[in-house]
Amino acid sequence: MTVAQVLKFQKKSDNPLGTNYGFVNGTSGTTTGPFALGGYQFIPRTLYNLVVNKNVVSLTDKFNVATQEKLGDYLLLKVRGKLGAYLSGTNGGSMTDLENACQEIAM
Repeated sequence: MTVAQVLKFQKKSDNPLGTNYGFVNGTSGTTTGPFALGGYQFIPRTLYNLVVNKNVVSLTDKFNVATQEKLGDYLLLKVRGKLGAYLSGTNGGSMTDLENACQEIAM
C-alpha cells in the first residue's frame, strides 16, 4: 500500500471525520473507518501534513516500516525541536525535555 492509498483509506466515506484529515468539528472523534495507522499511529492530519506540506516522503512511497521510520524520525527530531535536541544529545537534558518526550508519545 502506498502513502497515497493510506491517505485515501483514512478518508473513507464511512469515516465521520470525512475529507478534513482529522480536524474534528463537533463530532465525538470516533470513527467507523481507519483513523490512526502504522507503527507510530499516524492520524490523518499528521500524515497529510508530513507528506503534502513537509514533503518528508512521497505519495508514491510504500507505507512500509522504512517510510514510517522516516516519518517518525522527522516528527521526533524536527517537529519537536527541543525533543530532537535532547535525543540527539545536543543539549544537556532536563526535566522539561523529558516532559516534551512524554507529550510527544502521548499525542
